[in-house]
Amino acid sequence: MLRALRAGVRGYLLKSSGPAAIARALAAVAEGDVVLSGPVGAIVARAALRTSAPGPFPQLSARETEILDHVARGSGNAQIVRELFLSVKTVQNHVSAVLGKLGVATCAEAVARARDAGLGSAGSGQ
Repeated sequence: MLRALRAGVRGYLLKSSGPAAIARALAAVAEGDVVLSGPVGAIVARAALRTSAPGPFPQLSARETEILDHVARGSGNAQIVRELFLSVKTVQNHVSAVLGKLGVATCAEAVARARDAGLGSAGSGQ
């Protein structure tokens, strides 16, 4: 959903929304508001707060930090692909970007830095 919002989506309604709710949502979106129906609003708000919180590596994007956290937990690229619904190439590109931004040559060095910063534990949840 966050990806859709970044791409320009301004409204999400549940299938069960009636005609009046649809009309209100269309009017609100036409005025520039964002409409997120049902539990989607709370889910998106939590995700936005999580991705906007400063991490231990400010040079990394939220997605790069999330992938570094997965790598530090021992996840391989295939597992990260499944869990984050990304392509293999996207994960590889993010890992390469992380290595460059951290100024390390290997994933092992990146993992050591990540763990020193508190990533990679079961509760880190990036």
